[in-house]
Amino acid sequence: MVESVHTQALTNNLGNLCEQLGQLYKILLLEESALAKNNYTDIENLAAQKIQLTQQVEQTEQQRRIICQQLNINANIEGLRALVKQTNSNDKANLIKLWQRVTTLGQHCSTQNQVNGILVNHQQRHAREALNILRGHFGITNMYSNRGAQESEQPRHSLGKV
Repeated sequence: MVESVHTQALTNNLGNLCEQLGQLYKILLLEESALAKNNYTDIENLAAQKIQLTQQVEQTEQQRRIICQQLNINANIEGLRALVKQTNSNDKANLIKLWQRVTTLGQHCSTQNQVNGILVNHQQRHAREALNILRGHFGITNMYSNRGAQESEQPRHSLGKV
């Protein structure tokens, strides 16, 4: 049987990861709402919280890797499966449940972060378009010269001349 001290440390670590990833997911959902409402104060506050939680997750993940080294297992699903084969039934069920929860929460965070990135890119594009109109550039189109090289043509807009 595997040392229960290290197994318990891994169980506690995975529990911490679940808690941190759950908090991160909630922050990402709030960030999506703030982005949709263009609430820049909330966006700024949530970004600071997101950075702090991401750092905590990274530290906890580093601790997990160290614990896995102490258990002489790989820090991936194969290592967890090897550990589960060597542990008693109470620890097995808990380790599997926690690992599945960490994996699910990590996927939710990743997906939500991608959604938020799309919203940020959308807002940046609109801001660039508004600035281009104010500068007198409207609808930048890519054209090809008679030599086959791509050139940008920037038609002037009358609003930019005001």
